[in-house]
Amino acid sequence: MSQIYKNNGGVVPPPGTVIELTPDLGAAVVPDGSGNINLTGLPTGAAQSTPDSNFETFNAGTSTMQFAHRYQGSGTTVGAVTTTLITIPVTVASTMAITCTVAGIEGTIPSGVGGSLDAVVFRGGAGAIFIGSANQYITESDPLIVGCSLNVSTSGNNLIVTVTGVAGFTIEWYSIATIVEKTFI
Repeated sequence: MSQIYKNNGGVVPPPGTVIELTPDLGAAVVPDGSGNINLTGLPTGAAQSTPDSNFETFNAGTSTMQFAHRYQGSGTTVGAVTTTLITIPVTVASTMAITCTVAGIEGTIPSGVGGSLDAVVFRGGAGAIFIGSANQYITESDPLIVGCSLNVSTSGNNLIVTVTGVAGFTIEWYSIATIVEKTFI
């Protein structure tokens, strides 16, 4: 499991200072000369997480974690089928806000489709649930593909982003979701 260390040999650094980031595989990543930890890589396939920031804070002696991640996903619908673009695990004892943007292309007309959604999910001791309602918006550039849809749901401990195509057409989809999560640990 990836870990963040803030204590450097018993010396307490200023609030928010990250001393070392230990990934699941490989050597520890340490800040550059300006105190930044730069995370790079080439994520591929659906549901890849690219951390934009990942930091730990302390609040009145209670350890809390705050995360911001970017997930990407892709898929293809052939006809009026539903496909999952992104599956995001929701940490126990956390609240997660998601903003997702989706774009699709149909190559024979050709036509485009795109949309966005916003939702807030909470997970206590049980499975993930929505706080309030998800806001979902999608639009198509051609009346022949009207009927495509974008949806967000929960299943067990996961948040799932899906799209549904339209009969008679093949649509290639791409999505990016930004997650902000506050976790009590």
